[in-house]
Amino acid sequence: MSNIGQVFPINPFVIPGITKGIAEISDRYIRPEDSTNYANNDALSDSISTPSPLIFANTSRAEGGSGYIVNAACYTNQLVFVGALRLHLFKGSVPNAIADNAPYPMLAVNNSKRIAYIDFTSFTTGGVGSDTTMSCGVFPQSRLIPFTCDLADTNLYGLVEIRTGFAPMSNQTFDFYLGVEQN
Repeated sequence: MSNIGQVFPINPFVIPGITKGIAEISDRYIRPEDSTNYANNDALSDSISTPSPLIFANTSRAEGGSGYIVNAACYTNQLVFVGALRLHLFKGSVPNAIADNAPYPMLAVNNSKRIAYIDFTSFTTGGVGSDTTMSCGVFPQSRLIPFTCDLADTNLYGLVEIRTGFAPMSNQTFDFYLGVEQN
């Protein structure tokens, strides 16, 4: 029996009767080579001149597919991280990325593309020898986040807003993971 094309649960979170398997979808920002402080409501990005959105590739199994985001996590390589982040999720024609450390604008033109946001408010570090801090996402109204990709797309896209300012490291990394039940 072949296992090709099957999605296997990588997470113990299961919804009785409907869970088909949880896929882990991720993308990463490596911020610019500076340590300019972030203020509340700034954008976090990979560049000050040519920023890119996060691309959560193959979030759905097929173009126009759907599913649920069931969990999320963010990891950063700054050992003591005191900031708070908001990951804005979009479908389809990706919104224009925002330059690192620029103010994060909420634009009406993106409303039809907006799926949800996930807050990362409390980062914790492991024991002795750790080199990473992590936060589990806080979902709006503590619910699963349903999504449907655009007809010709399998991806979701992300932009990051700083909710609590902090002093970053040069080339600091931010890894975002989504646990997705793909319909």
